[in-house]
Amino acid sequence: MSRIARTVTRFLDLTPDSTLAIDLSDEGLAAAVRSLAGSAGATEPADGPVQRGLVDLEGPPAPLVPDRVKQLVERVAPGGTVVAVIHQPGDGNSNELAAQIGPCLDLSEVNAEREGLVLILRGRRRKALTKTRIKELRGLGHAIEASVLVGRQGLTPEIVAATLAALERHGLVKAKLTPQCELDKESASRDLAWATGSKLLQRIGKTALLYRPDVKLEPPVTHRRGGR
Repeated sequence: MSRIARTVTRFLDLTPDSTLAIDLSDEGLAAAVRSLAGSAGATEPADGPVQRGLVDLEGPPAPLVPDRVKQLVERVAPGGTVVAVIHQPGDGNSNELAAQIGPCLDLSEVNAEREGLVLILRGRRRKALTKTRIKELRGLGHAIEASVLVGRQGLTPEIVAATLAALERHGLVKAKLTPQCELDKESASRDLAWATGSKLLQRIGKTALLYRPDVKLEPPVTHRRGGR
């Protein structure tokens, strides 16, 4: 436990003026990190934005990112550091796993280390898109059709995987809830964006426009009349 706490604290790179948010299910690890953070002079405000965040997950987020994880990440200012402790990361190269998980935590510049059976991941909270960029992307989105349809079963692993594959191919896609889908439109759109490491640019009715900023932008060719 002490080795994991030391690695986590090193990843957080705490200084006397650091503000930190912690949400750890492992109480022993939380106590150890808080002790080290206090020695470094970092503070842990009860609410409001912070410069650094620490959270743990039982395994890679699948198919959806837990609400508690999203809430912790959202407290970290854009450009701030987020460290995630993955207790059961599965097999694979540490940085390959980090590259897969990082976007789902709204992170860029992601790297990771293994400490025993645990994967410790660090990244920078992605910066918000500018209003100009959002407007440009929404303009491109007008010309494409929904390539993912969410049905009665909701946001299944298969739907998340299909949306992720489309995003990794095109960078910009539309996903639509069918009449059979009973999920709340706004919540489902945001959940799907988090699960696929994308930004929710717009939701009109049951259709969400999603964008992956780390993927080369090649919007799908529309089949609408007048499209190319």
